[in-house]
Amino acid sequence: MKKYTSIFLFHQKAQTAIEYILLLSAVTAIVLVGFKTYLVQSRKASKEFFNEATKAIMGEKNRCGNGKCDDFEDNTRCPIDECKCGDGKCEGLEDNINCSSDCAA
Repeated sequence: MKKYTSIFLFHQKAQTAIEYILLLSAVTAIVLVGFKTYLVQSRKASKEFFNEATKAIMGEKNRCGNGKCDDFEDNTRCPIDECKCGDGKCEGLEDNINCSSDCAA
């Protein structure tokens, strides 16, 4: 048994393999701790970035209930604004900005 123990401890190939396994374990532990720490921060930052990118590409969404008949609003989509755009009459909250088809300047 003593002979096999001394061969195992002083054999260079086995020692190198064990060192690589320990090094790999240490690096894996560091990476996992880093993921746990920084994953929440990176998720929050990426969500903010993509929300800003969406606003830049698509523009601000129309707000129902702002008192104006914005684009794509009508009585079925936004009855609170009382949109009558497209009926040929310029009345109520309609003006040449939010209902140019009815209120031509």
